[in-house]
Order: sequence, then structure tokens, then C-alpha cells
Amino acid sequence: MNTIERFNEKCREDEKLRKELKDVNRKVQIEIDDRKYHFVLQADGIKGFDEGSIEYPDVTIVSDKETIYGLMKKEISVFKAYATGKIKIKASLMDLLRLKEFLK
Repeated sequence: MNTIERFNEKCREDEKLRKELKDVNRKVQIEIDDRKYHFVLQADGIKGFDEGSIEYPDVTIVSDKETIYGLMKKEISVFKAYATGKIKIKASLMDLLRLKEFLK
């Protein structure tokens, strides 16, 4: 099961997370090295995950492949990656708080 499937399953099973994401509809763009990906975060999970940029993203995450792998393997925390500049997140404070579950 990949990261998106796990997150979507958590959305289905975790009532607290569903309430937290209620009425959420955010366009997210991820820039890893020279590649861009995008998806839509909604109350019931992530819809689509496609290569390329998206027009007017609500959230943009910029990092490198090594940092993203480190985050996925839990070798580095999001806080440490952010504090050391290895990941940059352009978003409103409310969107940052909402994304914490996905980035854990």
C-alpha cells in the first residue's frame, strides 16, 4: 500500500481526521528537484496524483528526493526538515495545520 492509499484509508477510518478535513478542498503541488506533481486534498482523502503543475495551488511543497524519502521512511521529521530548510512549504497557517497528518 502506498502513502496515498494509507492516507485515504486513514481518512475513511479516523472520524477525528474526517472532521478536521471537513469542507477541505485544497490544490497541492509538490516540487521534487526538477519534477512537479499535484493532487487535491479533500475531506475523504487525496484525489488524483498527477505529474505536472497545477494552476493556482493552495499549498506548494518544495524539497529534494532524498529529503522526501527520509520523511517517508521516518528518518527525518517534518519539523527538522523544515527547520533546516530541506523542505519549504508555501501555505496558509490553517493549511499547514491540515497537512500535518499527511506529512507525518
